[in-house]
Amino acid sequence: MVIMGHKEIEDLEKVQTFRDIEEFAGSSVVLDPDDVIFSSMIDSAGAPFSVGTPNKGKDVTIIVYGEEEA
Repeated sequence: MVIMGHKEIEDLEKVQTFRDIEEFAGSSVVLDPDDVIFSSMIDSAGAPFSVGTPNKGKDVTIIVYGEEEA
């Protein structure tokens, strides 16, 4: 899931930085009515495929669903 707009994220912790991508972990996201939300595939570097040219350079929150490996 990709979210564009202002986000409030509880328990936010920075995990790592890779190129222009900063990875954070948190427990929940508060959405605003003006946020744009859509689904997208993620490439091997962790970047979404379909953010779109008009949104280039804007902050984007990406929620990745998956099961943790034991």
